[in-house]
Order: sequence, then structure tokens, then C-alpha cells
Amino acid sequence: MADSIERLCSLGESVTTPSTKLRIRIFRHDIPDLLDNTDMSSEVAAVLVDIIFKTLCIYEDLRSRKAVDDIVLKALNEATFMKTFAACLVQFMERLQKCHSYVGSYKLLRWSCFLHQISTKTYIEELKGARIPEKECPDIIWLLIEYSRKDPCFEQYKPIFIDLYVKTVLSAREKPAKGLSEAFCPLFLCLTHEEFGNIIVPSSVKMLKRNPEIALEAVEILLKSVSIDLSKYSMEFLPVVLTQARHADEGRRVGALAIIQCLSKKSSNPDVIEMLFKAVKAVIGGSEGRLQFPYQRVGMFSALRELSSAPGGKLLKDLSSTLCGFLLSCYKDEGNEEVKLAILSALACWLERGADCIQPAIISFFTSGLKEKEGLRRGHLRCLRVICNDADNTIQVSSLVGPLIQIVKTGYTKSVQRLDCIYALLLVAKISAVDMKAEEAVMKEKIWSLVAQNEPSLVPLSMVPKLSGEDGLACVDLLHVLLVDHTKRVLETFSVDTLFQLLFILLCHPSWHIRKAAYGSTKRIIEVAPQASEALLKEFAVFPFSCSRSSSFTDKRHRECSRSSCFFPSICRGNGEGLSACIVSSCCGYSRDMWSHYILLTSSSFTWHWKERWNMAEDINMLADTGIDVVSLINGRIKNICEDLLGTMGLMSAKCLEQEGAAHALCTLMTLAPNDTYLEFEKHFSNLPDRFAHNTLSPNDIQVKFDFTH
Repeated sequence: MADSIERLCSLGESVTTPSTKLRIRIFRHDIPDLLDNTDMSSEVAAVLVDIIFKTLCIYEDLRSRKAVDDIVLKALNEATFMKTFAACLVQFMERLQKCHSYVGSYKLLRWSCFLHQISTKTYIEELKGARIPEKECPDIIWLLIEYSRKDPCFEQYKPIFIDLYVKTVLSAREKPAKGLSEAFCPLFLCLTHEEFGNIIVPSSVKMLKRNPEIALEAVEILLKSVSIDLSKYSMEFLPVVLTQARHADEGRRVGALAIIQCLSKKSSNPDVIEMLFKAVKAVIGGSEGRLQFPYQRVGMFSALRELSSAPGGKLLKDLSSTLCGFLLSCYKDEGNEEVKLAILSALACWLERGADCIQPAIISFFTSGLKEKEGLRRGHLRCLRVICNDADNTIQVSSLVGPLIQIVKTGYTKSVQRLDCIYALLLVAKISAVDMKAEEAVMKEKIWSLVAQNEPSLVPLSMVPKLSGEDGLACVDLLHVLLVDHTKRVLETFSVDTLFQLLFILLCHPSWHIRKAAYGSTKRIIEVAPQASEALLKEFAVFPFSCSRSSSFTDKRHRECSRSSCFFPSICRGNGEGLSACIVSSCCGYSRDMWSHYILLTSSSFTWHWKERWNMAEDINMLADTGIDVVSLINGRIKNICEDLLGTMGLMSAKCLEQEGAAHALCTLMTLAPNDTYLEFEKHFSNLPDRFAHNTLSPNDIQVKFDFTH
């Protein structure tokens, strides 16, 4: 052993040779011959690791590197070497990170991959032997599956992972952690029909029957992740899931409906969707007993709603018509308002699939529904909003414009009906955008003027943060339709500044879905209504100050949302071309306001509710890519910009926020145009009336201390 170590040390002294031929001989012949006749002790492993890492920064040619890599791969099969090598690898990585050096980083990364590739066989064996606590280490399971599934040998590991999933998740006695179920998602992507149908489905159904409260979440994650068509298995899951969809516990109902949605989304066979519908219809009809409680009927009609997620297009045309007819008949026979609203929700989703389903009976149904009491009337309005997401559907319901106009006329004079008016106005706007007769009716009734007089912002601003997700999206839709499809009339009738206040508040709504929709609408408005861009930017410039004083923005969660959603650079990056075009066309008219506020907002935290500092260079580069030379535009307007930043709205302001924002903006401006900015600053500084007041102070007044020791 001592002789082997001595010979290995001798070879280590030669590895630094510049001769490629000698390097290759050492790693192709000398070291392999030595290792073949020597046991891998800790001493041998330490010397060998030292030799390998000596080559890290000096072996640059491909042949030498390949020779070293082959030795590493061979030696990693020895557990003793693996541990020593891994420890040294970590040390070198930390050393490179501390000194910010990238020399040898690629080799370290490559060797890390070798180590992981070899150790994955080891880890799987540990997992199989239950020596790794899988319930406590879901990340390790995910990593092993994700990495090993790219290995050609994955098929031999797959049964181990499938067995582990069935044992730890589908056979658990307690509800498995969500992270544990999600750890197997890479495995679900690789399942074959045989594996899924013969092993996973029976175990899942058995668990759903035995302990549904434990299994629902895990099965949902499973079905969302699998990549195979579920047409063959949907009817195996449905009977047991429908039982949970009408359970007294709301959590179970929600979980069951999520599973039904997965089954319908991933079942490509239209006949299967029809079978699912018949199964639900039978339960509603009493095949498993009378559905005595409203929540049971709500669950079943919600299940029909989830079936609308099925693919198929025109192949489901007949089924759509049949199902809509069935829902109409159920609505007429139902006496509970909550159940009726569930029916309307399901009807909306199925009618949205195509205009062919909108027959005269449907129009008559909605005509009557718009005369219902408040709750059901609003349900019909929400249903129509979903239907009118498609232009063809909108034309089909254009005959409803009369009743909708009446709701707008009466509702905008009564605050209790304001939400109904939002939906009705949205539908009127959509219908009049595609139907000339409807537009004539709107103009005859002077709807735009009526709304502008009674509610200039369309929606009371204090009402917006309290809206539900669906109602908030309706407000975004309303703004979008008015400013995109009725641009001219809206700009002539409404105060655009007020409308943009609503837009910015929607951009700061607590709901992420509402913020996302408002963001998309903002981009579209900028594209189609460039004449409104000046008002948009000016309103944005004063918006932080106005809403920081507003009681509707005192909620912490709301402030956090606003921080991440309504910032100018976000809109700018998301829609570079559209916003840049607006800047080009408008900047000459309002350069002072626009550029002052742009610099102010993008260079500082603005310390309203934000703590981050935005990288203005990134915005400038982005605009440069679209043909806008921001630096040149700013250079031509330094005087105007400095007047704002050094004036009563900037450094001379009595408000600390404006002072701090102006100071940050001046710092950024100095990096863009240092000479001109300094000259403007010096000019303003020289004109300060109390500039020389400090000359009257004594050293004691300002507590100046001199250090004579240096």
C-alpha cells in the first residue's frame, strides 16, 4: 500500500507538465494501471483527488481534459473516492466563489454532474431500502426522479419510484404533505398507459373510496401532471368522485370538482364526455337517492360546469345543445337561489363554447332573467358576460340590448344597483361594438352621457378594492371595451384622467388575476389610443401621491400589490414597442412632465410604498432597442427637467418624499448628462437667497473640530 501511494505521489509531481503527450500517458496508462492493482483506501483516494485538482486550472486542451474526466468517472465507482472527491469539490467551489474567479468553473460543474450521475444509483438504492426518510425529504425524491428520468437506465428505476409513490402517498394512513405528492410529478410525466392503468388507477380509486379526505389532493396533483389521455380511465374515477362532489364538507367538494375538471380536460374522446354527462345527469335525477340539500345539487351542477373544460370543439356541438337544454329545464324546476346560480354558472360555460347553442329559447330565458330580483338578475348578467367573451356569441344575444340599456339607465341613479350597472354597461358596450342597430339605440338613449354625469369613473373608486375577483375582472373588461372599441366617443364624453385613476387602482388590486388583466388592458389601450398616452402618463405621475393619502390604500396587502404591479418600468418593459411609440409621438408636447417623472420614478425608490430601486439603464437599453434614444431626448430637455427637480415639486418641496425622489432622480440624471446637469444645478444653487448664510456661523456654531495630528 505504501509503495502504491509513493508511486502515485511521484506521478502527481509530473501532472503539471506542459507536454500533452506526457499528460495523456499519465492519465490513460500510468494511473489506471496503478489503480487496477491497488485497493482504494482513504490515503490513496486523498492523493488521487489531489492529483486531479492540480489539473483544474492548467489543463486547457480537450485531449488532456478528457483523459482526466475518464479517471474521475472510473474512480467515482469507489465509495471512498466519491466522499473525498465530493468534499474537495465543495471546497474548490467555495474558494472560487469567494475570490469571484471563473477559472475552472466549467470543469467543476462538469465534475459535479459526474458525481451526481454516479451517486443517483446509490441514492435510489438507499431509497429502496428505506434508509432515506422519504416523507421528510420530498425534495430529494423530486431531484432523483427529475435527474434520473433523463438517464437511459431510467426504465429500470421507474418501478422503484412507482412502488414508492403507491406506498407513501396512495397508501398513506395520514394525509400526505402536498410537497410529497408534488415530488413525484416528474414521474407522472413518464408513466405509460400500462403503468397508469394497472397500478396507479386501482390504487387511487381504492384510496378515494377508503379515505377520500386523504386522497383527494394527491389524486388531483396526479391527474394534473400526467401526460397521457385519460379517456380510458375517466369512468373509473367518476363514480367515487361524484360522491365527494356532493359531500357536506366544502373542502371535499372543491377537491372532487378539481378532479372532474382534470378528467374532462384530458379526455379527448367526445363519447367519454357524453358518458360523464349522463352519469351526472342520472345522479341529479335521483339514481342514488334524492338530493335533498342545496349543497348536493350545487355540487352536481358544478360538476357539469367542469365538464365544459373538455376539448373537442365542434365534436361536442350536439352534446352542448343537449346539456344547455337540460340546464334550462333544471333551472325552471329549481326553487333554491344558490342552486339556480350554480346552474347559471354551468350554462355560461357551455354556451361560451359556441354560438350554435344560443337558440331562441336561450334568448327568452335571459330576457326573463334580467327581470328577476337582484341576486338572480346579477347571476344572469354574469352569465352573459362569460358568453360575450366571443364576438360570434355577442351577435347572437344582441336583441338583449334593450333590457340591458334599461338596467343601465335605472341603475346609475341608484347606488344599490351599481354593480348590476357595471355588468349591463359592459354588455351594452360589447354588443354595440359589433351591432349597428344596438349602437344606434345606445346613441339614442345617450347612455355614454348619462353614465359620465352620474359616475365619471364608471365605478366608485372606493368600491374597487372590495370587489370579488369576478366583479373586478368585469371592471377591467369594461374599461378595456370602452377605451379600445369606443375610443372616440369615450374620450369626448368622459374625463380620461378619472378613468385612468380607476385603471391604476385595478392595477393595484389585491387579486393577482385582476392585476394581470388590468396590465394586459393597459398595454392594449396604449397601442390603440396613443392620444390618451399623455393623460395616462401624467395621471400615473401623480397617482402615488394621491393614493398614499387615500384611505383605500391603507391596507398592507393592497400596498404590497401596488408595489409590484403599477410601476411604470413594468408597463414599459412589458410593452416596449407600444409605449415607446407613445413616447415618441407625445414627448414634444409634455417633455417637462414626462421626462421629469420618468427619471423620478425609474431612478428612485420614490419611497411611496416601494423600497426597491429600479435600474434605469435597463429601461434605457430597452427603449434603445425599439429605436428611442432616451439620452438624446433627455439632453435636449435638461433645463426643463432640472426646473422641476430643483423646484417646489422637487428638492424645494416641503414633502420629504418628493425631496428624496428628486435627489435620486438628480443622481441618475448626473450619470446621463453630467455637464449640463451640474451647470443647471449650479445656476439654481447660486440663486438661493440664503446661500451665504453659513458664512456668519462660527466654528463653535457648526461644531467644527480640527485634528492636528495628521
